[in-house]
Amino acid sequence: MVYGINVDGTQLVMDRCRVNGVKRLVYASSVGVIFANTELYDADEDTPYPHPSKYCSHYSASKAIAEQSVLAANCDQLRTCALRYRGIYGPAEPRSVERAVGFCNRGLLMASFEKSPGCLTQYSGVGNSAMAMRLAEEALRQGRAAGRVYNIVDGGPPVGAFSFWFPLMQALGKPLPYIKLPYQLMICLAVLFEYLYLWLGIEPLFTRLEINLTAITNTYSIERARKELHYEPMQNHDLTPTILYYNATKNSTTTTTNSSSRICDNLNLKSAEKLRYFWRFHKKDRRGYLLASVAILLLWLFISWLL
Repeated sequence: MVYGINVDGTQLVMDRCRVNGVKRLVYASSVGVIFANTELYDADEDTPYPHPSKYCSHYSASKAIAEQSVLAANCDQLRTCALRYRGIYGPAEPRSVERAVGFCNRGLLMASFEKSPGCLTQYSGVGNSAMAMRLAEEALRQGRAAGRVYNIVDGGPPVGAFSFWFPLMQALGKPLPYIKLPYQLMICLAVLFEYLYLWLGIEPLFTRLEINLTAITNTYSIERARKELHYEPMQNHDLTPTILYYNATKNSTTTTTNSSSRICDNLNLKSAEKLRYFWRFHKKDRRGYLLASVAILLLWLFISWLL
């Protein structure tokens, strides 16, 4: 499914651009295309793509394929470029912010972890991300940036992968992380969640890619974007607009949709239905059923320990 969306879907968009005479295409890529679970310091756009076997997620692998296909498609009839983002954040942003708020509200952010001591990273503010899109389109319109790729993250010094979120946690009235978990444990749990998704369709609480991006230092240079797109980020790593948004809505009765709530829901009747289906059609595969049973037990123990 991920491959179909990121690779086939991107190819379909380019095909329709050609058919309908669209002249410019700016592709939203990810820094994950050059991140292979090893430290990156001020990595620029010339950093080579890792070998496909080095990716720990289908997301990064498929985004790398799609990005390369977009850049290769650049021509006079369809000018293309790609922007690499990292953890876009802003008010009500669903993937990073809403999940973080959901985890905070359920007490799931009481622990931190790291592989790189004092792990640093950079994020992409929604305002800067949108501005970069506009600048890239203008550059393509003027004959610049064609066939180029750009890192788009906030300016200023890198931030702590966890400490960046502390102002939001405090605004929500939640305690800061006070438990330090081993990195190896988090990776094992991520593998478990990923297998549960494969076996039972339960959405992962987190993945190996998310753990590694949080636990391993990864920072990126935006000098090319500054020089060629005139990209000058503002409100760098500033959660103030996001905090104001949640302060204004925290008394609302609207329930925030996030992965942690979905997984808890799935572990009730929905999960039981999937387990019955799994047993009915895979009961001859004793090894697979045993692994699934152990995985579910470990998951229940982990969630019980957290709550």
